[in-house]
Amino acid sequence: MTINAVAGGTAGLTVASRLAEANFSVLLLEAGGFPDGYGLPWDSASLTSDMSDSSVDWNFTSLPIPGLNGRSVAQHRGLCLGGTSSINGLTYGRGSASIYDNWQAMGNPGWGWDAVQQYFERTTYLVPPPSEDHFRTYNSSLYNPSGGPAQLGYTNYNPPSLDAFVESLPSIDIPIAIDLNNGTNVGGKHELSWLAPANQTRVSSYSAFWNDTVSRPNFEGITFAVVQKILFRHSGNQEPVAYGVEYNFPFNGTSQTEVALANKKVIFSAGTLQTPQILQLSIPVVYDKCLRNSLNDVPTVQMILQSTDAASTNQFQQNMTAQMIAEVAKAQNPASPTDPLNTID
Repeated sequence: MTINAVAGGTAGLTVASRLAEANFSVLLLEAGGFPDGYGLPWDSASLTSDMSDSSVDWNFTSLPIPGLNGRSVAQHRGLCLGGTSSINGLTYGRGSASIYDNWQAMGNPGWGWDAVQQYFERTTYLVPPPSEDHFRTYNSSLYNPSGGPAQLGYTNYNPPSLDAFVESLPSIDIPIAIDLNNGTNVGGKHELSWLAPANQTRVSSYSAFWNDTVSRPNFEGITFAVVQKILFRHSGNQEPVAYGVEYNFPFNGTSQTEVALANKKVIFSAGTLQTPQILQLSIPVVYDKCLRNSLNDVPTVQMILQSTDAASTNQFQQNMTAQMIAEVAKAQNPASPTDPLNTID
Protein backbone atom coordinates (compact mmCIF):
# COMPACT_ATOMS: atom_id res chain seq x y z
CA MET A 1 0.00 0.00 0.00
CA THR A 2 1.09 3.57 -0.61
CA ILE A 3 -0.43 4.83 2.65
CA ASN A 4 -1.44 3.03 5.84
CA ALA A 5 -4.06 4.86 7.90
CA VAL A 6 -4.23 3.73 11.51
CA ALA A 7 -7.72 3.89 13.03
CA GLY A 8 -10.99 4.76 11.30
CA GLY A 9 -12.31 7.26 13.81
CA THR A 10 -13.50 10.84 13.55
CA ALA A 11 -10.28 12.12 11.98
CA GLY A 12 -8.72 8.89 10.70
CA LEU A 13 -11.61 7.86 8.47
CA THR A 14 -11.98 11.41 7.16
CA VAL A 15 -8.29 11.61 6.24
CA ALA A 16 -8.29 8.13 4.70
CA SER A 17 -11.30 9.09 2.58
CA ARG A 18 -9.64 12.28 1.35
CA LEU A 19 -6.45 10.41 0.45
CA ALA A 20 -8.37 7.75 -1.47
CA GLU A 21 -10.29 10.52 -3.23
CA ALA A 22 -6.90 11.93 -4.30
CA ASN A 23 -6.07 8.52 -5.88
CA PHE A 24 -3.60 7.33 -3.26
CA SER A 25 -3.70 3.63 -2.46
CA VAL A 26 -4.94 3.45 1.15
CA LEU A 27 -5.18 0.68 3.74
CA LEU A 28 -7.31 1.59 6.77
CA LEU A 29 -6.93 -0.43 9.98
CA GLU A 30 -9.76 -0.09 12.52
CA ALA A 31 -9.79 -1.82 15.92
CA GLY A 32 -13.59 -2.07 16.07
CA GLY A 33 -16.35 -3.07 13.70
CA PHE A 34 -19.29 -1.36 12.05
CA PRO A 35 -21.39 0.79 14.42
CA ASP A 36 -24.57 -0.47 12.78
CA GLY A 37 -23.60 -4.11 13.30
CA TYR A 38 -24.31 -4.49 17.03
CA GLY A 39 -28.06 -3.95 17.28
CA LEU A 40 -27.51 -0.58 18.96
CA PRO A 41 -29.34 2.67 18.12
CA TRP A 42 -26.21 3.95 16.38
CA ASP A 43 -27.92 6.62 14.27
CA SER A 44 -30.35 7.90 16.90
CA ALA A 45 -29.91 11.47 18.07
CA SER A 46 -31.86 10.80 21.27
CA LEU A 47 -30.41 7.49 22.45
CA THR A 48 -26.78 8.59 22.58
CA SER A 49 -26.33 7.34 26.15
CA ASP A 50 -26.97 3.78 24.95
CA MET A 51 -23.83 3.90 22.81
CA SER A 52 -21.57 4.54 25.80
CA ASP A 53 -20.50 1.65 28.04
CA SER A 54 -21.37 -0.69 25.19
CA SER A 55 -19.55 -2.99 22.78
CA VAL A 56 -18.63 0.02 20.62
CA ASP A 57 -16.95 1.84 23.53
CA TRP A 58 -13.39 1.15 24.70
CA ASN A 59 -14.78 1.74 28.22
CA PHE A 60 -11.65 3.41 29.54
CA THR A 61 -11.58 4.90 33.02
CA SER A 62 -9.16 7.40 34.48
CA LEU A 63 -6.79 6.71 37.33
CA PRO A 64 -8.18 7.71 40.74
CA ILE A 65 -8.30 11.52 40.86
CA PRO A 66 -7.24 13.07 44.20
CA GLY A 67 -9.40 16.15 43.64
CA LEU A 68 -12.46 13.92 43.29
CA ASN A 69 -11.86 12.02 46.52
CA GLY A 70 -10.11 9.23 44.65
CA ARG A 71 -12.92 8.56 42.19
CA SER A 72 -12.21 7.33 38.67
CA VAL A 73 -14.04 8.93 35.76
CA ALA A 74 -15.25 7.21 32.59
CA GLN A 75 -13.36 8.15 29.44
CA HIS A 76 -15.64 7.15 26.57
CA ARG A 77 -13.91 6.44 23.25
CA GLY A 78 -15.53 4.88 20.21
CA LEU A 79 -14.49 1.32 19.31
CA CYS A 80 -15.94 1.19 15.81
CA LEU A 81 -15.76 2.88 12.44
CA GLY A 82 -16.44 6.54 13.00
CA GLY A 83 -14.73 6.34 16.38
CA THR A 84 -16.11 8.62 19.03
CA SER A 85 -18.20 10.48 16.44
CA SER A 86 -20.32 7.29 16.38
CA ILE A 87 -21.07 7.32 20.13
CA ASN A 88 -20.80 10.91 21.38
CA GLY A 89 -23.44 13.53 22.12
CA LEU A 90 -23.28 14.99 18.57
CA THR A 91 -22.13 18.48 19.61
CA TYR A 92 -20.21 20.27 16.86
CA GLY A 93 -17.56 22.88 17.65
CA ARG A 94 -14.44 24.15 15.90
CA GLY A 95 -12.52 25.28 18.96
CA SER A 96 -10.79 28.56 19.68
CA ALA A 97 -8.73 30.42 17.10
CA SER A 98 -5.95 30.98 19.62
CA ILE A 99 -5.33 27.23 19.94
CA TYR A 100 -4.78 26.78 16.20
CA ASP A 101 -2.64 29.91 15.99
CA ASN A 102 -0.51 28.63 18.87
CA TRP A 103 0.03 25.34 17.03
CA GLN A 104 1.23 27.27 14.01
CA ALA A 105 3.50 29.46 16.15
CA MET A 106 5.10 26.30 17.57
CA GLY A 107 6.42 25.47 14.10
CA ASN A 108 3.46 23.89 12.32
CA PRO A 109 2.75 25.93 9.18
CA GLY A 110 -0.75 25.56 7.81
CA TRP A 111 -2.32 24.90 11.22
CA GLY A 112 -3.37 28.48 11.96
CA TRP A 113 -7.06 29.32 12.37
CA ASP A 114 -7.38 31.06 9.01
CA ALA A 115 -5.59 28.23 7.20
CA VAL A 116 -7.80 25.41 8.51
CA GLN A 117 -11.13 27.04 7.64
CA GLN A 118 -11.08 25.50 4.17
CA TYR A 119 -10.99 22.02 5.71
CA PHE A 120 -13.95 22.72 7.98
CA GLU A 121 -15.86 23.83 4.90
CA ARG A 122 -14.81 20.81 2.82
CA THR A 123 -15.91 18.40 5.54
CA THR A 124 -19.28 19.81 6.58
CA TYR A 125 -22.26 21.78 5.38
CA LEU A 126 -24.96 23.43 7.46
CA VAL A 127 -28.64 22.70 6.92
CA PRO A 128 -30.28 25.96 8.08
CA PRO A 129 -33.08 25.64 10.64
CA PRO A 130 -36.60 26.63 9.57
CA SER A 131 -36.37 29.59 11.93
CA GLU A 132 -33.80 31.14 14.23
CA ASP A 133 -35.97 31.16 17.32
CA HIS A 134 -34.93 29.20 20.40
CA PHE A 135 -31.37 30.49 19.87
CA ARG A 136 -30.82 28.38 16.75
CA THR A 137 -28.86 31.19 15.12
CA TYR A 138 -25.82 30.95 12.86
CA ASN A 139 -23.38 33.04 10.83
CA SER A 140 -23.80 31.91 7.22
CA SER A 141 -20.33 33.20 6.25
CA LEU A 142 -18.76 30.41 8.35
CA TYR A 143 -20.33 27.59 6.35
CA ASN A 144 -20.01 26.56 2.72
CA PRO A 145 -23.44 25.57 1.32
CA SER A 146 -21.68 23.30 -1.20
CA GLY A 147 -19.36 21.76 1.38
CA GLY A 148 -19.83 18.40 2.98
CA PRO A 149 -20.50 15.55 3.07
CA ALA A 150 -21.14 15.69 6.83
CA GLN A 151 -24.38 17.48 7.67
CA LEU A 152 -24.68 19.96 10.52
CA GLY A 153 -28.04 20.93 11.95
CA TYR A 154 -30.17 21.70 14.97
CA THR A 155 -32.35 19.37 16.98
CA ASN A 156 -36.02 20.16 16.53
CA TYR A 157 -36.84 19.90 20.21
CA ASN A 158 -35.76 22.51 22.73
CA PRO A 159 -36.50 21.74 26.37
CA PRO A 160 -37.80 24.83 28.18
CA SER A 161 -34.82 24.58 30.52
CA LEU A 162 -32.41 25.28 27.64
CA ASP A 163 -34.18 28.47 26.60
CA ALA A 164 -34.39 29.63 30.20
CA PHE A 165 -30.69 28.96 30.75
CA VAL A 166 -29.58 30.91 27.67
CA GLU A 167 -31.94 33.78 28.47
CA SER A 168 -30.40 34.08 31.93
CA LEU A 169 -26.78 34.44 30.74
CA PRO A 170 -26.74 38.24 30.21
CA SER A 171 -27.64 38.67 33.88
CA ILE A 172 -24.14 37.41 34.73
CA ASP A 173 -22.47 39.30 31.86
CA ILE A 174 -22.23 36.33 29.48
CA PRO A 175 -23.46 37.29 26.00
CA ILE A 176 -25.96 35.37 23.91
CA ALA A 177 -23.94 34.31 20.87
CA ILE A 178 -24.99 34.27 17.23
CA ASP A 179 -22.52 31.50 16.39
CA LEU A 180 -19.88 29.69 18.45
CA ASN A 181 -17.76 28.57 15.50
CA ASN A 182 -16.17 31.93 14.75
CA GLY A 183 -13.07 31.25 16.84
CA THR A 184 -14.05 33.15 19.99
CA ASN A 185 -16.32 30.58 21.70
CA VAL A 186 -17.69 33.14 24.14
CA GLY A 187 -21.38 33.13 24.94
CA GLY A 188 -24.33 30.77 24.95
CA LYS A 189 -26.88 29.49 22.43
CA HIS A 190 -28.57 26.33 21.18
CA GLU A 191 -25.74 23.99 20.22
CA LEU A 192 -25.09 22.97 16.63
CA SER A 193 -24.95 19.21 16.12
CA TRP A 194 -23.59 16.53 13.80
CA LEU A 195 -27.16 15.87 12.74
CA ALA A 196 -29.29 15.24 9.66
CA PRO A 197 -32.19 17.61 10.40
CA ALA A 198 -34.64 15.98 7.99
CA ASN A 199 -34.89 12.80 10.06
CA GLN A 200 -33.02 13.91 13.21
CA THR A 201 -30.37 11.17 12.95
CA ARG A 202 -26.70 11.09 13.91
CA VAL A 203 -24.00 12.15 11.48
CA SER A 204 -20.52 10.68 12.00
CA SER A 205 -17.40 10.22 9.93
CA TYR A 206 -18.73 6.70 9.27
CA SER A 207 -22.11 7.84 7.91
CA ALA A 208 -20.52 10.72 5.99
CA PHE A 209 -17.51 9.02 4.39
CA TRP A 210 -17.55 5.23 4.56
CA ASN A 211 -19.92 4.20 1.76
CA ASP A 212 -18.34 6.39 -0.90
CA THR A 213 -14.82 5.50 0.19
CA VAL A 214 -15.13 1.73 0.50
CA SER A 215 -16.38 1.49 -3.08
CA ARG A 216 -13.10 2.89 -4.43
CA PRO A 217 -10.73 0.28 -5.91
CA ASN A 218 -7.72 2.02 -4.32
CA PHE A 219 -9.11 1.68 -0.78
CA GLU A 220 -9.16 -1.28 1.60
CA GLY A 221 -10.53 -1.23 5.13
CA ILE A 222 -9.86 -3.97 7.69
CA THR A 223 -11.99 -4.04 10.83
CA PHE A 224 -11.12 -5.52 14.25
CA ALA A 225 -7.45 -4.90 13.41
CA VAL A 226 -5.76 -3.60 16.56
CA VAL A 227 -2.47 -1.84 15.87
CA GLN A 228 0.24 -2.84 18.33
CA LYS A 229 2.98 -0.53 17.18
CA ILE A 230 4.30 1.63 14.38
CA LEU A 231 7.42 0.33 12.63
CA PHE A 232 10.21 2.89 12.39
CA ARG A 233 13.40 2.86 10.36
CA HIS A 234 16.49 4.46 11.93
CA SER A 235 19.51 5.76 10.04
CA GLY A 236 22.32 7.29 12.06
CA ASN A 237 21.39 10.61 13.61
CA GLN A 238 18.47 11.21 11.26
CA GLU A 239 14.90 11.35 12.52
CA PRO A 240 13.19 7.93 12.52
CA VAL A 241 10.85 7.28 9.59
CA ALA A 242 7.67 5.19 9.86
CA TYR A 243 7.40 2.50 7.20
CA GLY A 244 4.62 0.20 8.42
CA VAL A 245 2.55 -1.12 11.30
CA GLU A 246 2.11 -4.32 13.28
CA TYR A 247 -1.44 -5.38 14.14
CA ASN A 248 -3.46 -8.38 15.25
CA PHE A 249 -7.08 -9.40 15.86
CA PRO A 250 -7.49 -9.92 19.64
CA PHE A 251 -11.25 -9.37 19.57
CA ASN A 252 -11.54 -12.31 17.18
CA GLY A 253 -9.38 -14.52 19.39
CA THR A 254 -6.37 -14.32 17.06
CA SER A 255 -2.99 -13.36 18.48
CA GLN A 256 -0.93 -13.81 15.31
CA THR A 257 0.79 -10.56 14.35
CA GLU A 258 0.33 -9.14 10.87
CA VAL A 259 2.51 -6.51 9.22
CA ALA A 260 1.34 -3.87 6.75
CA LEU A 261 4.05 -1.92 4.92
CA ALA A 262 3.61 1.53 3.41
CA ASN A 263 5.89 2.81 0.67
CA LYS A 264 4.90 6.43 1.18
CA LYS A 265 3.31 7.38 4.52
CA VAL A 266 1.82 6.05 7.73
CA ILE A 267 -1.07 8.25 8.86
CA PHE A 268 -1.51 7.76 12.58
CA SER A 269 -4.78 9.01 14.06
CA ALA A 270 -5.80 6.69 16.88
CA GLY A 271 -7.46 9.25 19.12
CA THR A 272 -6.58 11.30 22.16
CA LEU A 273 -5.59 8.38 24.37
CA GLN A 274 -4.28 5.71 22.03
CA THR A 275 -2.16 7.85 19.71
CA PRO A 276 0.40 8.66 22.44
CA GLN A 277 0.02 5.18 23.95
CA ILE A 278 0.93 3.38 20.72
CA LEU A 279 3.73 5.85 20.00
CA GLN A 280 5.15 5.11 23.44
CA LEU A 281 5.14 1.39 22.65
CA SER A 282 6.61 1.98 19.20
CA ILE A 283 9.48 4.35 19.87
CA PRO A 284 9.82 5.15 23.58
CA VAL A 285 12.87 7.41 23.22
CA VAL A 286 11.07 9.80 20.85
CA TYR A 287 7.94 9.67 23.00
CA ASP A 288 9.88 10.63 26.12
CA LYS A 289 11.79 13.36 24.28
CA CYS A 290 9.02 14.95 22.24
CA LEU A 291 5.59 14.02 23.55
CA ARG A 292 5.57 13.39 27.28
CA ASN A 293 5.72 17.08 28.17
CA SER A 294 3.41 18.11 25.31
CA LEU A 295 0.28 16.38 26.60
CA ASN A 296 -2.04 18.55 28.65
CA ASP A 297 -5.26 17.98 30.54
CA VAL A 298 -8.07 20.25 29.41
CA PRO A 299 -10.43 21.11 32.27
CA THR A 300 -14.17 21.13 31.71
CA VAL A 301 -16.95 22.20 34.04
CA GLN A 302 -20.47 20.82 34.07
CA MET A 303 -23.42 22.34 35.86
CA ILE A 304 -26.22 20.13 37.13
CA LEU A 305 -29.37 22.08 37.86
CA GLN A 306 -32.66 20.94 39.33
CA SER A 307 -35.73 21.65 37.23
CA THR A 308 -39.37 20.68 37.02
CA ASP A 309 -40.36 17.47 35.26
CA ALA A 310 -41.94 19.47 32.45
CA ALA A 311 -38.67 21.28 31.74
CA SER A 312 -36.45 18.22 32.04
CA THR A 313 -35.20 15.76 29.42
CA ASN A 314 -34.38 13.08 32.00
CA GLN A 315 -37.29 10.92 30.90
CA PHE A 316 -35.59 10.46 27.54
CA GLN A 317 -32.04 10.18 28.85
CA GLN A 318 -32.72 7.76 31.69
CA ASN A 319 -35.92 5.91 30.77
CA MET A 320 -35.51 3.39 27.95
CA THR A 321 -39.27 2.82 27.66
CA ALA A 322 -39.93 6.52 27.14
CA GLN A 323 -37.09 6.69 24.63
CA MET A 324 -38.38 3.81 22.56
CA ILE A 325 -41.97 5.09 22.60
CA ALA A 326 -40.73 8.46 21.39
CA GLU A 327 -38.62 6.83 18.67
CA VAL A 328 -41.63 4.86 17.40
CA ALA A 329 -43.81 7.98 17.44
CA LYS A 330 -41.18 9.90 15.51
CA ALA A 331 -40.96 7.19 12.85
CA GLN A 332 -44.75 7.04 12.48
CA ASN A 333 -45.27 10.78 12.30
CA PRO A 334 -42.10 12.87 11.84
CA ALA A 335 -44.11 16.10 11.86
CA SER A 336 -45.96 15.37 15.10
CA PRO A 337 -46.54 18.61 17.06
CA THR A 338 -46.54 16.78 20.39
CA ASP A 339 -43.50 14.48 20.15
CA PRO A 340 -40.58 16.09 22.04
CA LEU A 341 -38.12 14.49 19.63
CA ASN A 342 -39.68 16.28 16.67
CA THR A 343 -41.14 19.54 17.86
CA ILE A 344 -39.79 22.90 18.86
CA ASP A 345 -42.27 23.59 21.66
